[in-house]
Amino acid sequence: MLALALPAALGCAVAAPRQAAIPASGHDAVVVAQLFRPCGRCVTAPVLGALRASAFAPLPHAHVVATVLPDHDRVGRTFDAEPWETEALRLQGHLFGGATSWPSRGSYRESDADGRIGQERLILEQTRMVVSFASESDFSATALRALADFLTRFKNATGQDSVALMIDGQLYLR
Repeated sequence: MLALALPAALGCAVAAPRQAAIPASGHDAVVVAQLFRPCGRCVTAPVLGALRASAFAPLPHAHVVATVLPDHDRVGRTFDAEPWETEALRLQGHLFGGATSWPSRGSYRESDADGRIGQERLILEQTRMVVSFASESDFSATALRALADFLTRFKNATGQDSVALMIDGQLYLR
């Protein structure tokens, strides 16, 4: 797994993700975000000297914000997620100074309209993850409300059981 191999290559351990400035949801932090949160020793590791010698420098950021956009609704019907991905890129770029997306795959157990998990039907789907590295000044209640509003619209318009937002390794579901 890349999340575990990268710190080992740098000769140090990954620090625990910082808590976001919003209430904890009770869900476990995810390992993926740790890729973006190396410990303090990583930044000064000798192996990174090759990057510094090539004029690369770390970009200071305070928070990692990621949205996950699937292409299936709660009963497994496929829809076009590209317009939503484009809107998320524009919104997160505006709110946090930039955003990057990439395709991924996901799975979840189907549930009914009330969120109750029924028969064990597993839905496999293509997803898009949109990630921003936000400065402390860009990371605000107003920005998080705008992102929450977007995800709520996405959930309702595409028939999702829930939507996911990751902040500094903490997963939030609605």
